[in-house]
Amino acid sequence: MKLTKENAKKLKRYYTIYKIENINNGLIYIGQHRIYRGHSENDGYSGSGVKIKREIEKYGVRAFKKTIMHRVSTIKEANTLERLEIKRYDSTNPKKGYNLSKGGNVFANNINYVHGANIFIKK
Repeated sequence: MKLTKENAKKLKRYYTIYKIENINNGLIYIGQHRIYRGHSENDGYSGSGVKIKREIEKYGVRAFKKTIMHRVSTIKEANTLERLEIKRYDSTNPKKGYNLSKGGNVFANNINYVHGANIFIKK
C-alpha cells in the first residue's frame, strides 16, 4: 500500500524507494531505505551501492540530489517497487546509472553510510 508522508509517520516502520541523481552527469541510483517511527526520511542515507558510494566520495555530496519516489508499508512492496523503478530508469546500464543489481534484495541488518556523507532531500 502506497503511503502519504503523514500516514507513513504513524507506522512503527515503513520503507522508501528513492532516486539519487548526480546533477553533473545525470546518472542515477535507485534504492530503498527502512525508516523507523520518530526518524527522519532526511537522515542522509545515501545507499549501500558500491558505485554510488565511490561517486559520492569522488564528486562530493553537493553533486547529488535525493528524491523520495514511494513510501510503502512492507518490505515486499519495497522490493517490488525498487525492481520496477530500476527497470524503468534502466539504472543498471552504466550509461544511465549506478545500480549493479536489479534490486529488490532483502535488507541487510547493517546500514552502510559513506564516511560522513549526507545527501539530504532537496525541497
